[in-house]
Amino acid sequence: MMQTASRNRPGRSGKTARTPASTLAGDREASALLRAVGVPCARFDGGAGALLARNDAFFGEFGEVADRDDFSSRFESFAGTASAVAEASDEVYCPASGRSYALYWTRSDTLGDVVTAINLTERTESQRRHRAMEEQLMFTSRAMSVGEMATTLAHELNQPLAAILNYLSIAQRYQENLPEAPPRLGEALGYARSQAEHAAAVIARLREFVRTRQPQRETHPPEELVRDVAPRREQPAAHPFVEPLGVRQAAGQGG
Repeated sequence: MMQTASRNRPGRSGKTARTPASTLAGDREASALLRAVGVPCARFDGGAGALLARNDAFFGEFGEVADRDDFSSRFESFAGTASAVAEASDEVYCPASGRSYALYWTRSDTLGDVVTAINLTERTESQRRHRAMEEQLMFTSRAMSVGEMATTLAHELNQPLAAILNYLSIAQRYQENLPEAPPRLGEALGYARSQAEHAAAVIARLREFVRTRQPQRETHPPEELVRDVAPRREQPAAHPFVEPLGVRQAAGQGG
């Protein structure tokens, strides 16, 4: 059903003057044209912006519309700001319905401002899903690159750590055979070996983490977890061979 505004207007004497037949014929042709359009379409007055006519698809999509300003105020640009609808075309978003539209405006002296609305919701949602998949693919690609770098780094660090542990073992055996070795030398070598073993264990866990395999659940005794975590809470300054920075600075200033 096509709705149109009244075309009668008051004359100078206060009586209603009838619109010329040619104008009414033009309105009928415009109304027939709007009815033939299969998408939401409406006519607005080119000056005041009042709604002149609309087809059923327009009413079904947008409901009652007072004028062009009322229609335009229902939309936002995709940047999130209110959109002053353009005279050519504009892709906008309707917060009330959650739908996206392409609004095509045409201005003519005979018809006024004609707007055609194309629902882009499905296309916009498809683009959103496509962007989400691209972002997920990029994240997966970065994760794979990090995994490859971690594997390479673990392999490169494993060799020198193994050599460090061997040298420390030799140094400990040599220290044990020294009759006049400093009393704390063995303790220092023990600390160094424990830290090297800890680094080797971290690398082994890293290589296990980046290895491609199905997730598995394993049971561990609580005391084993405590023994594994507790040494990591030790601060370097707590070791007998590490002098706190503040103490060293104070000693230097006092001298």
